[in-house]
Amino acid sequence: MIVRLIAALGAVLGLAAAGGAWAQSPPAPSDHWDLRRAGESCYLTRSFANGPDSLELRIQSFGSDTPYHFALIGNGLPIRKDRAILAHVGFGGEAAAEDMIALAGASGKLPEIVLAISQSHQTNMLGWYYSYIKTDAKLVGSFDSQAEELYVDFADTPPIRLALGPMQAEYTRLDDCAREIVGELRAANSPGGYPALPPRMLEVPTVNRRVKYPDNLILNRISGLVEMRMTVDETGKVKGCVPQITVWVAQFGSDACHEMERWARFEPAHDDHDKPVSTMYRTAAMYVIYNW
Repeated sequence: MIVRLIAALGAVLGLAAAGGAWAQSPPAPSDHWDLRRAGESCYLTRSFANGPDSLELRIQSFGSDTPYHFALIGNGLPIRKDRAILAHVGFGGEAAAEDMIALAGASGKLPEIVLAISQSHQTNMLGWYYSYIKTDAKLVGSFDSQAEELYVDFADTPPIRLALGPMQAEYTRLDDCAREIVGELRAANSPGGYPALPPRMLEVPTVNRRVKYPDNLILNRISGLVEMRMTVDETGKVKGCVPQITVWVAQFGSDACHEMERWARFEPAHDDHDKPVSTMYRTAAMYVIYNW
């Protein structure tokens, strides 16, 4: 038995048979990319169709501090109840694919798969990964803004190929929307303006041990992803942590925020005069039990 625990910060984290039509040819997009704002995030959404089958792709952003959420929604996807599964994901087609962890659940009555995709190498991410087998699958996949095809293979189902089309302008729209929301939140947290130096988490391994995987969710083999925002005051303490979204179980968000407020300590942000100031900080946390 191999059990692994991964902590990462400031770096980068029965199947249902899919319709055969998805594997034979890339489905045609049925409409344009639609940009929407929902709560404290923005997302691009587009529907793809191939015969009677349809699939929605949502690309969600809470800001550049944490990964995009690529969510596939529709019949023919693997069906799991709040579980982690292995996916082979390629931006630009099969030749660019890499193994990564996907979160499987449901959106209403439809199966949903969520992938965490990195925008940069400076992504704030805490991660817990427990596995009975050795795998090099990533918690956070690599991102290529120029790729015009998304390839996703769940091993036991036919692969899905989505013709995304030119995407750089779309990602710019998404990033601008998310940046506007983050700016509004930062303005509320930092009335004097955003600091010259952002806060920096101290003793990351200790924080990762304290902000632990909830025992009851380990027991029930439930995996999930949390986006959080919080205030780091001028002394480096966390206050007012808020789960912005939790995939799939709300307890991940409430527990993570409670433990961040209790245990996380930071080198506080500093203004242009090198004075410690209070400001907003964002991070994500991913909890994975794979093939348990």
